[in-house]
Amino acid sequence: MGGYRPINRICNRCNTNFQGIWNEELCSACRTDGYEHICNHCNIKYLDEHRYRKYCPTCTTNRVWQKNKKRPKEVGEKITQSKLKYYQTTEGKKTAESIGKQNSVKLKEYYQTSIGIATKQRTSKKISKIMKQKIIDGTFTPKITNTFTHWTAEIEVGDTIRRFRSSWEAVLWYSNQHWEYETIRIPYIDQHGDQKAYIVDFYDPTTKTLIEVKPKSNIRSCELKIKAAKQYCLENSKKFIIITESDISSYINESIFTGNNKKQLDKCYGK
Repeated sequence: MGGYRPINRICNRCNTNFQGIWNEELCSACRTDGYEHICNHCNIKYLDEHRYRKYCPTCTTNRVWQKNKKRPKEVGEKITQSKLKYYQTTEGKKTAESIGKQNSVKLKEYYQTSIGIATKQRTSKKISKIMKQKIIDGTFTPKITNTFTHWTAEIEVGDTIRRFRSSWEAVLWYSNQHWEYETIRIPYIDQHGDQKAYIVDFYDPTTKTLIEVKPKSNIRSCELKIKAAKQYCLENSKKFIIITESDISSYINESIFTGNNKKQLDKCYGK
């Protein structure tokens, strides 16, 4: 016969008789108060509802077992390689997929809590700050298509395809291939007081000129960027110009456009 078989026991703390399993040390009242422990890290005595707790609440919060545990680097690398090898197997791929689904559900639930929402906001601000600095430093350039055209602006150069944010930029660069595309970044403060990075469209190293390509209707919304660019040029002995629909044709060599590049030229002219 199996199952739970209570026997007569004497509580190790209050010495009262109680019915319990063979290895139970405390009566129900003393178990409510908690089991006596000595912390493995700081050696203080404490009570806890769990019978086999190793660390006091403070040391548990500080996760001292991680700080004290020094695993050799080669052991960590070996474990990593073993995991990578396992996840390449059929069973490993199924396990990874299962874990991914479970984690996805748990994360969605977590981000619905107040703590999760706060964590998400902190992480978002941190990532935003890092990416803004990368843009300013020139180590990252956002890869977005122009929001006004909604199509991909491409230019074929031999076997290579160069992509731009607009047909204006694509056609201008093809006509002036010595221009550098999005290599100049200028920090500025936007209307909300946040630091941003103005990525200038082109830079002509021959004439030391910064070139912004913009329809006349959008210039007013970029006044802070333009002001920062002019100040940058003043401090660095460079020039700044804005190419609009009024003078864009004077920078384009129409005779070199053929095939798909000719289609891009037609888009530039709105044909």
